[in-house]
This record gives sequence, C-alpha cells and structure tokens, in this order.
Amino acid sequence: MSPLPLAQCTPRDRFQQRRRVQRPFCPKIVTLQAFCYDPDTIFWSRPLFWEAIMFRPLLAAAFVIAFGSTAAAATYDIESDFSEAVNPSGPWSFGFYATFNDPASLTLLPGASDLFSTPGLDGYATPSTILIMQNTNATDIVPFTGVYPAGAVIMHPSFSNQQAVIRFTAQTSGQHAFDVLWSAADLAGSTTTTDTQVIWNGAVQSVGAVNGASGLTSGFNSSLSLTSGDFVDFVVGYGSDGSHLYDSTRFEAVITTAPVPLPAGLGFLILALTALGFAGRQRSSD
Repeated sequence: MSPLPLAQCTPRDRFQQRRRVQRPFCPKIVTLQAFCYDPDTIFWSRPLFWEAIMFRPLLAAAFVIAFGSTAAAATYDIESDFSEAVNPSGPWSFGFYATFNDPASLTLLPGASDLFSTPGLDGYATPSTILIMQNTNATDIVPFTGVYPAGAVIMHPSFSNQQAVIRFTAQTSGQHAFDVLWSAADLAGSTTTTDTQVIWNGAVQSVGAVNGASGLTSGFNSSLSLTSGDFVDFVVGYGSDGSHLYDSTRFEAVITTAPVPLPAGLGFLILALTALGFAGRQRSSD
C-alpha cells in the first residue's frame, strides 16, 4: 500500500491506524488501506510501519528470552583439557597436599617433560615422586611396570604419602554432573594399590580404593550444585599397603554443567521497554 499525506487520510484511516498500534493483537482490526504520514517529518504520524517491522519481532524475542532461553552447557574433560605448560589450566589445578588430607595446604606442582626419560610423558613432578602426568603420544607406552594408554592422565602419590591432587574449580554456578573413574596403571608384575577421595570445599564426598591385582576401581558418579569458585579435589594416596611403589593410577573425569535458564525478568524488561518506546512514538505523532 502507498502512504498518503495526513490531509488525505480519512477519519476511519486514522482511527483504524490508532487502534492497530494501541491493540496490535485485536482480531477485529482490519488491514489498513493507507498509511498516513506528515510531510513535514520523516516518520509516519501513526507508527504502523515501525510496529509491523520492529515491534512484533521484538515482542517475539522478549517471549523467547523470558520463557525459553538458556546459557549453554559446558563440558570439562581432564584428558582433553590437560596442560603441562600452565598450572592452573582453566578450571584444573595440579598439586599435592602439603598437610595430609588438608585441602587448604594444596601446593601446585612444577611442570616437567619426558618423565622417566619417556618422550611424550609430560606433566608435573617432584623429587619425592608425586606425579601427575599425561601420555601425550598417539600410542600406549609402557614405562617400567606401567601401562599408560594414549591420552591417559596418571596420578601417583609420594613415598611419605603426600597425596597427589587434581583440583576442579567451578567456573559458573549451577548443577555439575561428575563422571569420574580411577583405575590401576601399574599392571606388569607389581600392581597399583591406592586410595582415592573426592573432596568438595573441604568436605569429603566419596572415598574408594584401587587395586590392580583384583581389578578394583574407584568412581564418583554424582551431581553437585556448585557456586562459581567452589572447588572439588580428586585425591590419590598410597593405599592400605603403606607403600608408594607401583602406585600409578589412571584418572578419568568428565564434568558437565547443566544449561542455566536466563532470568525471566530480562524478557519482560525488553517487552516493557519496547512497549514504552512505541507508546512514546505514538504520542509524539498524535
């Protein structure tokens, strides 16, 4: 339809145009035959054009935001995320408890490459044999009595039972689903015998044990409601045999956050601002 100068618009045109803007969802309003505009301005005196082009899409967006929008879920995988160059690395920190079972005493480990003189076995280590490392090779490796699959992350406590610790720090608030498994990595001859713990902000959530001879593994499959900045420690000690020898323990962990709905008030705010903006435009054109 072609716009008409204001002087050529009939009273019915003006009335219908006003009703169209004021009550955009009224089913009784017929399609206008003309747009009325003021030749002294660049905007039509009744903002039907802007209502048709902008108001309805913005209104629809407001409802989507209010009722259906969510922040995307995030997934953290220790094998994919592991870095021997940066500590902490994203949500992950690699260290040990300087004081037994004391999360406040977490001490970060220095980086090291080619551990046990094995190319591609990189990570963190101390002379006391606290080890957190990854086989970065594309194939399995067999250092000493260990069998380390490609990509595997290995934890090892010290001879004085200083516990190896990998810490996860929550990046956002909300539900976090944990899929965690410890298993023996020393399998040739003498085998792994270690103990494991999951500690959330200092509170023990799970304890377990790993034994290579019996095939015993330890896991944690649960969901925790974390606040951004909360920490969850995954801890390995030298186990009930009281020895750190042959205690290489594979650690696998995938942590997934739940999608977080955006605040419903945001959608209503957009809706209110949109309505006020068009109401103001309508009043200015009357």
